[in-house]
Amino acid sequence: MSEIKKELVLIPKSEKYIQYMLVVIMKLPRTEKFNIGNEYKLSMYKMLENILMLSKVSDDEKLKYINKIDARTKYTKNFFKNNV
Repeated sequence: MSEIKKELVLIPKSEKYIQYMLVVIMKLPRTEKFNIGNEYKLSMYKMLENILMLSKVSDDEKLKYINKIDARTKYTKNFFKNNV
C-alpha cells in the first residue's frame, strides 16, 4: 500500500505544476498566448497521461514513463525560458 501512495504523490504535484503553468500562460501577451499556450497545454497533458500510466504498467516499464515525465518537465521549462 505504501508503494502505491508514493506513486500517487506525483499526481498532485504535477497538477499543481500544471495549474501554475496555466496561470503563467494567462499572463502572456495576447499574441503569444495562443501559440505558446497550445504548445504548453499539449506538453503538460502528455506529461499527465504518462503519470497516470505509471500505475497501470509493469515495474519493468515504469522507468521508461518516469524518463518521459522528466523529459516533458524539462521541455516545458526550457521552452518557457527561450520563448518568453
